[in-house]
Amino acid sequence: MAKLNRSQIQDEARAILTANPGGLRWAEVLKAVGSAHSETPANSIRGATHLLFHGADDVVKIARGTY
Repeated sequence: MAKLNRSQIQDEARAILTANPGGLRWAEVLKAVGSAHSETPANSIRGATHLLFHGADDVVKIARGTY
């Protein structure tokens, strides 16, 4: 498989968060995306999720470090 771009990483992170309505820690989201798409660099995943968590209105921070 080819590595994911930023919007694909963000879509994957949204899907993971939707599947876990109780919330997940940021590191758990990074690990889930990374394990599903091992060919994508870890820093790309970290950067894309950082932008998602700080810029998206549909992702809510429910506790410190938990989205």
